Amino acid sequence: MTSKKIFITGIAGAGKSTVAGELAQRGVVAIDIDHIPGLCGWVHNETGERVVVDNPDNDFMDHHEYKCDMESLKKMMDQANGNVAVFGCVGDNSDFLPLFGTSLLLQCSPSTTIHRLQTRSTNPFGTDEGVQKRILEWKEVFDEMMIQAGAVVIDAEQPLEQVTDDIMKHFN
Repeated sequence: MTSKKIFITGIAGAGKSTVAGELAQRGVVAIDIDHIPGLCGWVHNETGERVVVDNPDNDFMDHHEYKCDMESLKKMMDQANGNVAVFGCVGDNSDFLPLFGTSLLLQCSPSTTIHRLQTRSTNPFGTDEGVQKRILEWKEVFDEMMIQAGAVVIDAEQPLEQVTDDIMKHFN
């Protein structure tokens, strides 16, 4: 049996990190790009300088872009044994999509997204109301873009076990 590499994405608050933890418990190599030090970070649009910030506001986001070190990610994926799920959302994901045969889009309602952003304890991103508005505006564009690119929608409103079961079907 050959191992598969699947990209799992969704806007902030969609449940990527939570699902990554659950898949890891089921034996899938889960690479959550936001939680690997140095893999991703904010880069100034003009200078290219990498900037460390935990909870950017709208002004900061107007002048910075979140980027991933793709070469390091590729190495991690190549070194992994077994099924691999890469979790993340970096811009329009255009750098990620060619690396995977399957892309999954975690989707939830705007109200669920906001609730998750306001109550999560693992990541402060999205607690600013202006950033929340920006995230919801981007969600409409992003979700449609991912679906057009062939991503399979996973209903992230379901209980975690069901979401994970739905994802595991794509590894078979």
